[in-house]
Amino acid sequence: MRTWIVLLILLFTPSFVSAQLYPSQPPLLGPMTPNAYGPGIGMDGTGRPFYWQAPGQPNFPDPTIQPRINQYGFGSSADQYGRFLEPRFPQEQERPAFGPGNIPRNTQEWMEYLDQK
Repeated sequence: MRTWIVLLILLFTPSFVSAQLYPSQPPLLGPMTPNAYGPGIGMDGTGRPFYWQAPGQPNFPDPTIQPRINQYGFGSSADQYGRFLEPRFPQEQERPAFGPGNIPRNTQEWMEYLDQK
């Protein structure tokens, strides 16, 4: 019975899910574009600006970083000195976080929050 369920799931898997599984299919997202928005500020596959940052470093783009994408495995990148790098998205740092005293109470506040995204 489990075999039939697995076969049915595989048969009805949408092509957009299996697009990454087969080399002949095009990728879901475009490639990362370095320096698309200026020195040190790249663009990810969805068009969002980002910059690379080593943990413990100041929060601003450093154009001297030469990232080695997926150096330590998928999603783990390093700079030219071997330090671990993580992508930072400037628009997410300015977004207010919700907490006990910062919850939208009506539709207008929700719309303002969603417009900030």
